[in-house]
Amino acid sequence: MSPRSSPKQRKLESESLKRVLLLDTSFAARPIHDWLLDEGYETWVIGNRPSDPLAVRDPSHYLQESYSDVVATQAHIDRLGITHVVPGCTDVSIETALRLHVSGTKLDTPDAYAQLGDKARFRDLCARLELPAPRVVDPDALPPRKLIAKPVDAFSGRGITVFDGANKKQAAEALALAQSESRTGKAIIETFAEGELHSYSVFIEQGKVVDTGFVHEFGSVTPYAVDTSYACADFSAEGEAKVRRAVEVIAEDLRLVDGLVHTQFIWDGAEPSIVEIARRCPGDLYPMLVELSTGRRHAARYASYFVDHVETIPQTLRQRHILRHTVTAGHAPYEGLWFDPPTKVVEWYPLAAVGRETPPANRIDRVGLVFLEYGSREDLTAAYERFARRAAYRTGRQA
Repeated sequence: MSPRSSPKQRKLESESLKRVLLLDTSFAARPIHDWLLDEGYETWVIGNRPSDPLAVRDPSHYLQESYSDVVATQAHIDRLGITHVVPGCTDVSIETALRLHVSGTKLDTPDAYAQLGDKARFRDLCARLELPAPRVVDPDALPPRKLIAKPVDAFSGRGITVFDGANKKQAAEALALAQSESRTGKAIIETFAEGELHSYSVFIEQGKVVDTGFVHEFGSVTPYAVDTSYACADFSAEGEAKVRRAVEVIAEDLRLVDGLVHTQFIWDGAEPSIVEIARRCPGDLYPMLVELSTGRRHAARYASYFVDHVETIPQTLRQRHILRHTVTAGHAPYEGLWFDPPTKVVEWYPLAAVGRETPPANRIDRVGLVFLEYGSREDLTAAYERFARRAAYRTGRQA
């Protein structure tokens, strides 16, 4: 770096020395990758699927390796002189990042992350801190009420069952299913929270929330895997204060480093019930929903903390009425996409080819992800209801 450079030149020269590894190659991580490239970082990606979008985008900076393999990933970091690592949109990516040795990236302690990532430990944390959240129930003493069984470490709603605690057969089947979907064979039973699912995706600095945003979420195929959502500009101020307090209490207790805290909670109109908290970037292009709806560059800010170059909040935010929906075709033929009534499509991301093979019966069939725009909040919420009923489009003649 030249001592005669101007402050601006020195900053650019300093940034150019950063060599970044993104632990993800999927389409969901594209907004993160876009920002890293726009900022001029030498950006590498790693993943075991060479057909993934980010692998194809720049093959010269693609490492064909499973980033779950910490030893192999560390070897690439050492060989390339990687200075910063950015986790992608998967739990595995951040679990790997926590075990790597990289000089420039600040991460939580492994124990702090484990208390968030393991559902059983997270429930213990919420109980200890007296936060509004479901409570774990002893499987040998189930109360006669609605309960829910979950794997401690699965995702996308897999292995989750709601059942009546009075029905011992249902309880045993629900617990067995949850255990079968867990990587560790572990599961929990907890109290069931009534209400609507929301996310509170914020950024913290020195343990305090500095940027907020709410999204209303729904699963039209299964209630435990979100496929339809929109940004809430008018969420209850009292509700926001309660969720904010819970996030800040957790951040202080675990001494979380600056960056994203993505919280999902059930809202009954008066009280929140925290389902889970993640530190990775949410998938299915959630950041694009935030950016299209408000102008807040969610993925950019997420990535910026890992490279020590924090993205600023826009001075003026916009409000567009954007709906995000993951299109599923079930197990019928996938021939195309027809909206009823016609709708303004802002962005469309195909995930499957027309005429694809029918997927396994126990897996959700995602064929695309679409962002749609409406002229008013009323039109947006009406469309949300149609999508929730799966009455807004068809994917084939008899779909």
